[in-house]
Amino acid sequence: KTLTNVLYENNNTLSVLNNFLAGQAELFDELSNATDITVLAPSNDALNQLADDSELMDAMATDEGLIAAFLKYHVFQGVYFSSNFTTAPQSAPVMVQTLMNASAYTNVTGGQRVQANADGSGAITFVSGMGNSASVRSGDYNFTGGTIHIVDGVLTIPSNVTETLINANLTAAVGALKRAKLIDSVDGEDEITVFAPDNAAFNAVGSVVSGMTSSELASIMGYHIIRGKVLYTAAMSNGTETTSEGNDVRIRMEEDGGIFVNSAKIVRRNLLTSNGVVHVCDNVLNPENESATPNPTAATQKPAFSGAEATNSVPFTSGVKTPNPTTSKVVTATVTAAGPVGSGASAPAQVAAA
Repeated sequence: KTLTNVLYENNNTLSVLNNFLAGQAELFDELSNATDITVLAPSNDALNQLADDSELMDAMATDEGLIAAFLKYHVFQGVYFSSNFTTAPQSAPVMVQTLMNASAYTNVTGGQRVQANADGSGAITFVSGMGNSASVRSGDYNFTGGTIHIVDGVLTIPSNVTETLINANLTAAVGALKRAKLIDSVDGEDEITVFAPDNAAFNAVGSVVSGMTSSELASIMGYHIIRGKVLYTAAMSNGTETTSEGNDVRIRMEEDGGIFVNSAKIVRRNLLTSNGVVHVCDNVLNPENESATPNPTAATQKPAFSGAEATNSVPFTSGVKTPNPTTSKVVTATVTAAGPVGSGASAPAQVAAA
């Protein structure tokens, strides 16, 4: 069966997607002739909810490149049957490469990723930018070029580091990067990994870090950044990684699945960004204390800064915007420059009218 055959055999569930693709003849021809791909097909309910997002619809109407990027982010490089996800170790989610590699929207070599998770019951969930997810309703609809899974949501193209941190309510990390004058570099560089302390971690060392100069803070925050390498947790192993400051952090993989960076535990993993990945940590790393080691059985870790004490308010958060839940599904703005502007209003209009 061809891609067209399978999509229209499931028209009761995918009529909105089929109408959408009817307005994207060139892109649909590309997908129809592709081989070794996996297509995530959002259901009617998923796309109808997307059509209510006026900000996204307006963006698509003025940016033809965004429509193609959005669709290609739902297509994986390689054929992944449901069993490929359900048999993978639950402690090591699969990071899947997509066809979305337009430089205006991603600075990740080879194509932006999606994280695939499967639980013990066999349920499969795909996690995209801003932590948004879509679950498989039914899968393994095979066609000549690969397979299709029908999902109950849409994937969100990852945004830059700053917007991703804000969306995750890591406002202290954003404020610290701003004071350290590192925002432009973390948002604009290719291939980056950021270990971002949560607000509680910054508050725990507030007495030490809140009074630092921008250059002192740049040294601290630079110790949380690995440049030139996107380090997803599935690819981590025991050993060291070199930070942007030229010194090393030590990765520790625990038998229970826990992961530590020096003495900081990663408490939220694989927040995808347009140029890499963010991992949320429960401790602020100290480049002057590279030998800091964790106590894996402790609920919280000892601060890596000697004599540090908590303050009455979380440092660096003043003036930093907070998450807006109403825009959590909005596709990212462009990474490097605006995509081509054209008459792309037709496809969103079809979705909204369907």
